[in-house]
Amino acid sequence: MALLKEQQGLVINPSTGKLVSGPASSPENMFVTSNGDWASISMGPSHDQEIIKELFTIVLLSATKLRISSTDSFVSKVKHSLSQLQQVQIGKDGRIMEWALPFIEADKGHRHLSHLYGLYPGNPSYIFPNISYLNAAQKSLEIRLQYGSGQTGWSNAWVCNLWARLKNGPKALLAINDVLANKSAS
Repeated sequence: MALLKEQQGLVINPSTGKLVSGPASSPENMFVTSNGDWASISMGPSHDQEIIKELFTIVLLSATKLRISSTDSFVSKVKHSLSQLQQVQIGKDGRIMEWALPFIEADKGHRHLSHLYGLYPGNPSYIFPNISYLNAAQKSLEIRLQYGSGQTGWSNAWVCNLWARLKNGPKALLAINDVLANKSAS
């Protein structure tokens, strides 16, 4: 059901010719429009694109395991949609872009790290095509933390898991110790 809903909810981005979700938001974060207003809705936010790419990939892997022919009409449709899906972008600053367009973040230290779904809890090998995306995810995390993200218990726990996925044990340990020492009941 989720797959059918996602396929029906995708549209062609006229500027790229690729499939995107939307209109949608990157959970709770906002961006600054060209006229200075704050907005939250756009086409193809990274969070959506990452989840959709992972879902399509898992469906195709499952079809292979179940020995469903790659010429099956459903499998063919999923494969085609995956090939047409707009890839998450790395911005000029080297970070994973939270939105499909290079909007300015309203809050650089926002507690949500939804655009890093592809790193965690998603499966990076399904979502990120190469090491440059892992490097961009790390830079995204570092910038968010530099500006104050990770201050709530939930956000801090996510930070711990992101550092663990990046194989940075010392920073993961710092994050989990912060949760235990400062954000847990005594």
